[in-house]
Amino acid sequence: MNVKSQSFLRTISRAAVFAAVLVLGALATAPLQAAIVVGTPTGTYSDPTGNIGARIRWGATGFEAAIRRGAPANLVPANLNPTGIPVWVLNQDYDFQVTWDAATGTMGLSVDFDGGGFGAGESISSVFADRIGYGYYGLSIYGNQTGSTATSLVSGLSINGFSQANISPPSSGDITVEYKDATDALLSNITIAGKIKFLTPGTATGAERPSWDFTLRSNAEVAAIPEPVSFLLWAVGFVGIGVIRRRRTRA
Repeated sequence: MNVKSQSFLRTISRAAVFAAVLVLGALATAPLQAAIVVGTPTGTYSDPTGNIGARIRWGATGFEAAIRRGAPANLVPANLNPTGIPVWVLNQDYDFQVTWDAATGTMGLSVDFDGGGFGAGESISSVFADRIGYGYYGLSIYGNQTGSTATSLVSGLSINGFSQANISPPSSGDITVEYKDATDALLSNITIAGKIKFLTPGTATGAERPSWDFTLRSNAEVAAIPEPVSFLLWAVGFVGIGVIRRRRTRA
């Protein structure tokens, strides 16, 4: 092996070490997910009309699982079985999931009606183009049984993987629980998962209740944060440029 080849290999070795250091640094400084806790976020509610969420309810005319915007009545054209088929079964847990992806502006809602996971006809989504890149300081879960003799329960609740207490509205009443990031950071990706159970039949009295609303509130712009893979690509690119320049200089 000639001197030039040995020199080139040493350069490549140094470049590899340099790239590895950059990647490790990126991984060490990448933001870690803080716990999701109960509490009102301190972020300003800058645009209430930007609130988005999902609703699951049962009334005398059947059930509804829908994505909504702004107010509970403002449902978007995405519903799961809006005609009431199949019918809710009392005292049975139904897995559900509500998701938000800021990168694509997509709100998702899934309800497992048959106990076999989120299969065909059990998931819907809507894209809010004007919300792309937006995060939320907090979210609220609102269980409403006001004016109804029906009762329900949300259990096994988790938000971004952090377990939360069960939620049970008082008889013929309602309850709201607010959640936020423990550090009051914006949430650009959110997954709410749990089980919903109807203990007594839903009624038409009180606007088709019980009803459950999952609302993301207090929106604001989210600054893009490079992923560790991006740092790796940058590092490899910079190192590659350096090696090429060095070889040209020596040539």
